[in-house]
Amino acid sequence: MAAQPRLDPQEQQLKVVNRLLALEEAKDRLLPFLQLTMPDSKDPDDATKTKYIVTPQARLLCEIMEKVDRGELKRVAVSIGPQMGKSQIISRAAPAWSQGRNPFLNQILGSYNQDFANEFGFEVRNIMESPTYSQVFPGAELMKGGAAKDLLITKQGGKMAFVGVGGSGTGKPADRFVVDDPTRNAEDANSETFREKVWSWFNGVVFWRCHDGTAIVVVHTRWHQDDLIGRLCDPTHPERKGRFKGLERRWHYFNLPAVVED
Repeated sequence: MAAQPRLDPQEQQLKVVNRLLALEEAKDRLLPFLQLTMPDSKDPDDATKTKYIVTPQARLLCEIMEKVDRGELKRVAVSIGPQMGKSQIISRAAPAWSQGRNPFLNQILGSYNQDFANEFGFEVRNIMESPTYSQVFPGAELMKGGAAKDLLITKQGGKMAFVGVGGSGTGKPADRFVVDDPTRNAEDANSETFREKVWSWFNGVVFWRCHDGTAIVVVHTRWHQDDLIGRLCDPTHPERKGRFKGLERRWHYFNLPAVVED
């Protein structure tokens, strides 16, 4: 493999300065943090380069999660199409970033099954054990000696639990509860039995793990008008005046289109 060309001292110093600036910015803003943790493989030391492709949807998702982290949003629902990078932000970068900002934070992330939730746990762990993360948040470290994917614990005692729909979450407190894709696909969404399972889990597990200050974020693709977001906050839901009456007034609902021109 060809050797990398040597930088002159001025270029090297500029790289160092750019990295220090990027590290400071990543402490306070989610999108720069995400970009910094996904460096350009050809030049990983250059903080001005990243392999993460920023989209308008990504900017909005990062702004939403920043407001959740600051306590400005408490009940958030986001509908967005598949393969648009929502999980990279909502379920991978954001939990790690928030835990770095507050190592005492207790978070729970729920998804459609335990295996998928474990994948999120594995990826969050990888971010938090990376050298870049320790540079951004030197005071936030995970407890050593375990390789668990479903429960990560910081040295300060903050916990991040990853559970599947139907999982109990018993003994796991939540200052923040994120539900990412509780329904796997359109087939599950078209099943009334599965929709009721998700609804029962949400009411019987999510709220039982929360307290008055807990922020709840629900994000998924809208496969059916009677899905979780539909029941929580879609004003056009056919039972809005029935058993779901008034729920929509408690939620901030963001419907992100696949194409954003502005």
